[in-house]
Amino acid sequence: MMDYYKLKGKTKRIELKLLSQINNPIPAIDLTLILKKLYSLYYKTDLIESLAIRLSTGVNPSNFLISQKTITDSSILKDKDTLDYIDNSDIFYKHSFFYALFPTKSIISVDISSKCFRDINNLLYNFDCKTIYLRKLKEFVPYSYSGNFSSGMEYLYKLTKELSKAKYEHQEYINNGVDSIIGIANNKFNAYKADEKRLSELSDLIDENNDKEFKNNDVELLKRYIDPFFYSFITNDFPVLYQMDANDLNVLCHYHFNKNSFNNPFYFDLKSVTHNSPVSIIIEAAQTIITPLLLAYLAFLGHQKTYFESKKAQLETKDLREKRSDAKDSEKHLEQINILIANYSLNEKIFEENFLNTIERIPHLYYKKRLLETLNSLVSQYEFLLKDFSLVISENRIIK
Repeated sequence: MMDYYKLKGKTKRIELKLLSQINNPIPAIDLTLILKKLYSLYYKTDLIESLAIRLSTGVNPSNFLISQKTITDSSILKDKDTLDYIDNSDIFYKHSFFYALFPTKSIISVDISSKCFRDINNLLYNFDCKTIYLRKLKEFVPYSYSGNFSSGMEYLYKLTKELSKAKYEHQEYINNGVDSIIGIANNKFNAYKADEKRLSELSDLIDENNDKEFKNNDVELLKRYIDPFFYSFITNDFPVLYQMDANDLNVLCHYHFNKNSFNNPFYFDLKSVTHNSPVSIIIEAAQTIITPLLLAYLAFLGHQKTYFESKKAQLETKDLREKRSDAKDSEKHLEQINILIANYSLNEKIFEENFLNTIERIPHLYYKKRLLETLNSLVSQYEFLLKDFSLVISENRIIK
């Protein structure tokens, strides 16, 4: 597999000091939320760049899969930058398997059948029956992955019958429940098959970079099958993003989970948290990946500048001596803000040269648009983070 981190290019490390504008101490639970959100946004920005680089080199969008749930235990990915679709199916099951950047029959089949597996296990558990062992996924998943959906359902049905034999008094209820669950799964798969031809045509249109507006029905189809990928990306704090290569799933930005991740130039490092008033947080990160936070701070400074310019204009209309001190304070604040804006405006150039140029190289207009929308969403979330917790960036310095 190509060494994509060479394509990411060199990056400087930057140290940022975030200060709370509130003199009161931040409660521990809020501080935890700040750090978690800060790292989550950084991690997802890194994923976007890695995804954009791969798309720009011609990797098929259907090869990119994202976990449906956030990862809560990073240890399962330590020293595993590549996972096997079948052998590691228990890991994927814990994250509800995947959404694809563009759906294929095998991914849709695995999604539907894995949820059927989960629902049947819940049914068996509710009737105090033994549940299907997760190790059985290694036998079950290949049916769905190979497109043999009906055989997978038959296999699952036989497993359930064996496990529910002991509960004679509930046999009818269990059978009815299983029939209902499998029936719903079959209906979902048949619904996909009805959409499959048009999805293939839409894939061709996207490849052709046809800039015509999609019809309403096509927009709904794309929402149904592609939006879940981006929804999982935005809503989950730590989704796992994979690039599929045959049966191998390569974990993008895997160094975030490595034991020796501190040696990677793109890694996020928490240097210190000071509880003295005001609260201070010092982080170290790759300059290219942290730029959305710096842009969010630039937007914050822009709002401050507008506020003080408006206040100054209002004071200038009033010839009152007692207002002169306020006018001087506004002027002083404006000078400080203008200096900060001048310093941080450099980050817009870095943003354009790295992220925007990387996304611009993607050969599909549709995916360019979707990744830019996702990136803008992350910048907005950074803005909300700074605003909600009254944080400012007091210092920054290049360290490597």
